[in-house]
Amino acid sequence: MQMQMEDTDMELHIPLQSGSVQTDVGGAGQALSDGTPQTEGLSWGGFAPFWAGRPRGTGRLESGAEGPTGQDRMRPPQDRGAGLRGTAGTAGRGAQKGKGRVPANSEFSARQPPSRQFLNPKEDWFPVDGYDSDSDEEGKGGGRSGGEASTENPGNGNATESVDNEVEQVRKMLDKCFDRMIIPDMSKFAKFERKGNTVSMTVSPAVRRAQVEWMKDNAVVVFFQGNFKSVSADRKEQCIRNFEDSILPQNMHHKERGRVHQEGRNVMSNFPRDKKLIELMLSMKNHKIKVDGTTYKLTFKKWMSPVELEEAKNAEEISNIWIMALRLPWLAAPFVRSQIEFAVGKIVKQYPPERYEESPKLNNLKFDIPRDQKHKVPEYLDWPQSNGSVIRIQVVTQMTD
Repeated sequence: MQMQMEDTDMELHIPLQSGSVQTDVGGAGQALSDGTPQTEGLSWGGFAPFWAGRPRGTGRLESGAEGPTGQDRMRPPQDRGAGLRGTAGTAGRGAQKGKGRVPANSEFSARQPPSRQFLNPKEDWFPVDGYDSDSDEEGKGGGRSGGEASTENPGNGNATESVDNEVEQVRKMLDKCFDRMIIPDMSKFAKFERKGNTVSMTVSPAVRRAQVEWMKDNAVVVFFQGNFKSVSADRKEQCIRNFEDSILPQNMHHKERGRVHQEGRNVMSNFPRDKKLIELMLSMKNHKIKVDGTTYKLTFKKWMSPVELEEAKNAEEISNIWIMALRLPWLAAPFVRSQIEFAVGKIVKQYPPERYEESPKLNNLKFDIPRDQKHKVPEYLDWPQSNGSVIRIQVVTQMTD
């Protein structure tokens, strides 16, 4: 049996009655006529096609419920975004035409949304004059970074800051810098000048003094005493790490360790993150620790500037001086110390011949003797041999040119 094909809107895929008007697809045409879909051979009960949607202002279609049909279901959106002026037989928007609309020449305040609340004039939604670009870390300045903008001498706030305020800012920046090595912008506290390939910096005395005071409050200098000339920098750091691990809880070993810095051959500074550890180290003054079977003696003092470290080194050397026997042969090595003691008296300290314990060698031997015995130090040590030759060993001191 031959089936008769009905006229169909191929875009909307819904059968149309004969004589109905086809919709202008795109939403800009007239509304559909009052025809209803033909149901011959098709079952429309409970069927809501995905393209029908639901009309505005209606609830969600329930499963099994018959949705709106015909003109109500297929009515294009009556919105100004679709360019419509109303359906046939109506007069457009009618009484609602002027509702909510503002004349084009009205003031800004007339079309201002009533829900908008203005912020502080320095914190409006758009850039304004006088916006301060100071960083968030300093917690100052207006604009989007928050806080109150200074109204005193705008644009020249640094000139009016008190010394106490400047010192406090420096201390806060140093806290961040040495804790996690977040290098701050310190340009407001220093002046820079370029001369050729060199850039010199000048810092005010107040800032310099604040930095030194902060270092003394937050850092400790560790002096290594004993035969430490033969210990590498890594071993010295290991001594400090083992000391920290003996104090800190086990679960904090890798979180609260301080930052170390090599200050010299037998000096290393430490920046503990916990200030209680600083107080403990300074109260202990001295501590002995064993690493890989070797005992090391550590002395803790407050942080010292390079000048103060040099003065401390000179003070230690006031009581003793070192002497050294150069290019020592194997045969003479067992007798050198006794020869020196015969000449100058008691030897205070003997240093190992190698610089690093992992690389043992015999080259020179170094000793400490009392300073008041320096005039007794010989220039050479001789050992005549049976064949008529002489083994001669040169001796030098820290005062030797």
